[in-house]
Amino acid sequence: MFSMTPLFASKSMGGAQKQLKKVALHLAETGHQVTVLCTYRQPDASETFYWHPRAQVLPILRFKQPFPEPYDTPIYNIANAIYDVIDHMQHGDAYYSHDGGLIFPFVHQHKPSTVSLRSVLFSETLQSGFLFNTDALIVPAPYTAQVWQATAGQFYPQLPERIHTILNGLDFERYHPNVFTENLIKRLSLAPEKYRYLLYPHRPDEAKGIRQTILLVEKLVKEYGYTDIRVLIPQWIDTGLAAHVKAYYDGLARDIAERGLTDFLVFHEWIGDDDMSAYFALGSLTLVLGNYVETFGNTPYESLACGTPALVANVGAYR
Repeated sequence: MFSMTPLFASKSMGGAQKQLKKVALHLAETGHQVTVLCTYRQPDASETFYWHPRAQVLPILRFKQPFPEPYDTPIYNIANAIYDVIDHMQHGDAYYSHDGGLIFPFVHQHKPSTVSLRSVLFSETLQSGFLFNTDALIVPAPYTAQVWQATAGQFYPQLPERIHTILNGLDFERYHPNVFTENLIKRLSLAPEKYRYLLYPHRPDEAKGIRQTILLVEKLVKEYGYTDIRVLIPQWIDTGLAAHVKAYYDGLARDIAERGLTDFLVFHEWIGDDDMSAYFALGSLTLVLGNYVETFGNTPYESLACGTPALVANVGAYR
């Protein structure tokens, strides 16, 4: 299996990585030996680990980090990544690429191959769709299948027979009404008996509504007197790995301080997969205010599944 992004034992960078882990675990639990190749980076994704005794994760590929533009890396890193995948394919029976990314079909053409595309947005995903040369293409919704057939399908008459819609985005076994845990409250130093918590369960990003969230908090506090609210904001998993990310966070902190809102916006550690249901249960409301065409994937639906209402921008699929 291939992942363009780094992978972790108990946390995920986003929804696509959570789905990849589910696929790998299912295959391992049904008796298959799974090897997942993913991107290496220091200090948090550099060691081999196992999701299951039969699901090994090898962070050996040297694509550029942090995301995006993974191919913005020295040419020998790209050549070595191709070589590494080909080398592992010699010992494998099938190839699976999650959300595309590896845009060189020749590395897996000699074995049964499947690509699962999570979006029609990121450049590497789009390239993978148009460089289609696999036995099967998995998409998560009928609309996505229609998009690919109307575009890339113009050049691949066999695409309608090879595309498969699998409704695998929402996991109601994991996301359901839940009593929030004391352990999570302690870890995040929260006081639910004292404050009402609003959730911003996304990376702080312009397109994902962080500025709109700050303005909303300012209005609620200064115009409506809601001084008992606190907004929980997870620090992006890439914090500290790149100077421009740190500079962006520093700028956010200055803006928040100048508005007198430092006490009302609480930045905390990135939340692991197993804690997300309890995290949603902490909130009185989940904020989904960005203008990105795929602003937050499944966030509002996962929040609703856990019993917490979501305030959602009228953009993209949320319309």
